[in-house]
Amino acid sequence: MDYRVAICDDCAVDVEQLSFLVRKWAKSANVEVAIITFPSSEAFLFHYAENPSYGILLLDIEMGDMNGIDLAKRIRAENEVVQIIFITGFPDFLADGYDVSALHYLMKPIREEKLFPVLDKAIKNCSKAERSFLFNLDGESIRISAGSILYAEAFAHKTAIYTVDRSFELYMSISEVDLLLGDGFIRCHRSYVVGLKFIRGISKTEVTLDNGVTIPVSRSHYNAVNQAFIRYFKGDA
Repeated sequence: MDYRVAICDDCAVDVEQLSFLVRKWAKSANVEVAIITFPSSEAFLFHYAENPSYGILLLDIEMGDMNGIDLAKRIRAENEVVQIIFITGFPDFLADGYDVSALHYLMKPIREEKLFPVLDKAIKNCSKAERSFLFNLDGESIRISAGSILYAEAFAHKTAIYTVDRSFELYMSISEVDLLLGDGFIRCHRSYVVGLKFIRGISKTEVTLDNGVTIPVSRSHYNAVNQAFIRYFKGDA
């Protein structure tokens, strides 16, 4: 599989170094990459409007009029699947990453022992996002991407599936849906399964998704949910 990687940074030296490391990683991981570089957020957006098929974005945070966080928000508003990795010399923006489901932060200068595991996680997530399921709804077969599913909720004898742009009901139990969804999802309550990539934060009683929706977390599920979320965000899952 070929992966399109965008590097957006206004420092030419950093772009050159990062491009070299991405190519080195690709060779070691035996994957094909197409690397396109951009000197500003605006340059990337102009290109992205006509060429949106990127799997991985490496974004510098401190750039000109539009910083990497604002750029990521623009992209995330229409693309929930692309893997966003922030490159920064400043550790002060971590909380903002939750708002755009950032995969990771990497501090400059970038070292391959830090970058390579994150890129491994990124392509793993790309593969997960490409998984899809075929559901039968009122006699019509529809295909739903795994990467678009926010959460599932059980009620009566059905399960409701909520995606980034629609919802629908299935004649399946929540346990059956949990088993079907598999990696990238976690059972947080007897009535709910949630997509890890969309979790913004976790408390003892609920998870909050990127879109502001809150999902209950039962006491018996809290530890498993919290550990799964930490592993996922750190790139270990």
